[in-house]
Amino acid sequence: MTFGALRIAQKDLNIELRTRERMTSMVLLSLVIILSFRFAFFGFDVNLTGSPELVAPILWTTIFFAGLVGLESSFSYEKENKYLDGLLLLPTSRFSIYLGKMLSNFLFLVVIDVMTVVFIIAFFAYDFGGDILTLFLVLLLGTFSFVAMGTLISGMTMSARTRQSLLQIALIPLIVFTVVIPAVVATSTVVIGSGDLAPDLRILGGFGILSLLLAYLLFGHILEG
Repeated sequence: MTFGALRIAQKDLNIELRTRERMTSMVLLSLVIILSFRFAFFGFDVNLTGSPELVAPILWTTIFFAGLVGLESSFSYEKENKYLDGLLLLPTSRFSIYLGKMLSNFLFLVVIDVMTVVFIIAFFAYDFGGDILTLFLVLLLGTFSFVAMGTLISGMTMSARTRQSLLQIALIPLIVFTVVIPAVVATSTVVIGSGDLAPDLRILGGFGILSLLLAYLLFGHILEG
């Protein structure tokens, strides 16, 4: 991680601490999704402990849609305030700009990971028990892969008038089979306590590395185009 990337991530974090727009939207959306699942599946009877197979789909559906909201705003500040040219004039590589944006997006989504786990514990009375550390390993790896590709696609769609819908159209097919399904399967393995984590973790890690490689090759052209 270069110094330029850290400065860009710090800038994004400072803006978010001042405005709180992105995190507020993401946290509220995650809460709404969790409550929707809570009352749709169980009404007023909490019974998720007896249905551990539902934990992973609920968890990753919430993270996925909250993450989309965060990625839609990834370059909005520079675009709306016409600061993109200033970003390009920074004495750092184009890939460092990508890394800085990816780091800030990753940190935002990690907060959502934690909040979603807390919401599940609170509203479903579910006890992750001793699996919580392994669960967070899966969450961090899945979040990394999601954000690595999502930041690249966000950069590609930032100039489009309908960038929000275009981001979803471009990103969803790319990550459903490469991130969401392996993450759900790995999380189910952790929660249920049976199965092999390694294949799904390899898929998540490999896709994240592939996304970084694509960003290294393409992100400079994306910004200049």
